[in-house]
Amino acid sequence: MSSYTITIMTWKPGGLIPKVINVRNTLVYMENILGGEISIIEKNAPIKGTMIMGGPDGKNGVMAIVRNVRGHWAGLTKEEQKQVMVWFLRNPGKEPV
Repeated sequence: MSSYTITIMTWKPGGLIPKVINVRNTLVYMENILGGEISIIEKNAPIKGTMIMGGPDGKNGVMAIVRNVRGHWAGLTKEEQKQVMVWFLRNPGKEPV
């Protein structure tokens, strides 16, 4: 089994709490555990709103974001987590285009 560092973003109207967890499971199994989506992005890909929304109604839910770095999985940096929070604060409850 592989080890992954996954950034877990949970949100609800009025708040977003980023968490970073280490897991030792497959990504599909993690989706089942989280009850949300796992978005896989390339190392240099910018963080976009479309990669962030994972809630069933676009406002509430859980999104796990992992970065593909030469075949290994890594979580978001602190700066990227901040970008995600800023996006939510500027677009409360809004679905990205």
